[in-house]
Amino acid sequence: MVPLLVSLFQSRRDPALTVQRLFEQIQADWGEALDEEFDSMRPETPEETAGPKKLVEAMGFRFDDRRVVVAAFGIPFGFDPEVAAEASPHWDQGLHLPDIDGPSYTVTVLPNPDAGDDEDEFYTADDRDVLGEAILISRVVASIQACTDTVTAVFAHPSDMLIPPDVYRESALNAAPGLPLTTWVDFLVADESGTTSGETIGMTDLRLYDIEIPESRMPAEAVVRVLADTAVLQYEEGPIIEDGMTLESEYGDFQAAIVPSKYDPDFWVLQLTAPVLANRAQRRAAARRAKRR
Repeated sequence: MVPLLVSLFQSRRDPALTVQRLFEQIQADWGEALDEEFDSMRPETPEETAGPKKLVEAMGFRFDDRRVVVAAFGIPFGFDPEVAAEASPHWDQGLHLPDIDGPSYTVTVLPNPDAGDDEDEFYTADDRDVLGEAILISRVVASIQACTDTVTAVFAHPSDMLIPPDVYRESALNAAPGLPLTTWVDFLVADESGTTSGETIGMTDLRLYDIEIPESRMPAEAVVRVLADTAVLQYEEGPIIEDGMTLESEYGDFQAAIVPSKYDPDFWVLQLTAPVLANRAQRRAAARRAKRR
């Protein structure tokens, strides 16, 4: 597993965006929820945030033993803003793309050495609360946008989507106290030779199964709805869907299978197939076997 990351592009650095200013906004936006979820919350000292990595342009916050850091890491891997904008249902074509060579912040959860977190094991730990991390990151990202007018775009790394800052903040506030799932997960639909297929991107980063519907006769809107309902089910209940289960929906029942992705055989997904199509495939396989005898 890798750290969860959300990046914010800026038009310029804002000296008024300080750790204390942001902490006050976090309290104003999320204080009631944070009071219910944590016993304590505070901004880190500059020395705590810098740590052994000597992060200079960084702000850190502690929520009990959990650390959320806002740092000028830069975008940590190859990034094409045009591709990220085209992939995003949130991005209006009339908006200006961000300057990827300009200033930016990345928000993430880092190990807390004071709590005994081992950096080499933190991201692979079985008891890591990934959804809790994502919720905290979303809250901090949304609060940043209320502190400054310099944010031009938000890049959600798990979903590879570019999101307007006002849309991201509204999504986070509306989803409170939970996770704005549509900013972390991209729901893709394609029309392929008369059949409609769909997939999600981003669920795996949340330690849940990405979902594929390899082919269906449903309209695109129905495919998106089934993808979204299945994603929400996993988000609310965890990875409870098992291989061979039947999932009910308003568009019919679907057979679930944990299988390699049709797009990447090294990547395992939750694949949903309408029973009529599954039965047809089974009959074809049986017919082929009968011919060989």
